[in-house]
Amino acid sequence: MQAKKCDRCGKFYESTRENVHQHTQGEETFPINSVRIGFWEQRHRCWRNIASAYDLCPECAKEITDVIMGGKSQMKMHMRKSNATTNEDLADRDDGK
Repeated sequence: MQAKKCDRCGKFYESTRENVHQHTQGEETFPINSVRIGFWEQRHRCWRNIASAYDLCPECAKEITDVIMGGKSQMKMHMRKSNATTNEDLADRDDGK
């Protein structure tokens, strides 16, 4: 068990794959327990200048997901594998990749 505090409402909650908001899109379900805001560097395939990263309780995750993905939104969720390359590693590269 991992207890967390929601950065949006302040509520404490248990963060497990089963105890998070499950966003359903078509036949797929996406567990959601956080949101991050920043700049995705397509060239290096990593996040740069992440302005915010917030832990979210299931209720806040649902509210935010409903706003971002609901209504007339054209946004779709996609599963992505994590990128192990850090921004610091990229800053040291000389190969231009």
